[in-house]
Amino acid sequence: MPLPKFKNEADFRENWILPFLSKMGFAHVTLTHGPSEQGKDFIFADYDRFEHQRFYAVQAKHGNVGVGKDLATLLEQVERCFTVKLRFHKVAHERRVSAVYLMTTGKFSREALEHISDWCGTKGFG
Repeated sequence: MPLPKFKNEADFRENWILPFLSKMGFAHVTLTHGPSEQGKDFIFADYDRFEHQRFYAVQAKHGNVGVGKDLATLLEQVERCFTVKLRFHKVAHERRVSAVYLMTTGKFSREALEHISDWCGTKGFG
């Protein structure tokens, strides 16, 4: 089922990602997009089988993602998600995210997916 059309990234974040994460049952879904987001448009949490809280991030994009300058910027944002601790969030203060999800209103090109996969494999968090 294709996504509806969104005017811009803000529309996508507020009218699709936020309700989607909430309906999926994640805890502490927080829209963090802005100048101090450190690559995290959203943070949210879940509990593992031992009831340990794990935090995750979403980096949202409007439109298709291909190889180029935009992909390099996206990967920098992903890296910041993992390296910069969660601060100023009352339940996650000084914690790190366990995973980052890339969400787009468009498609990832085959080349972009290959590049992302190979890039992640070179990182300690990959």
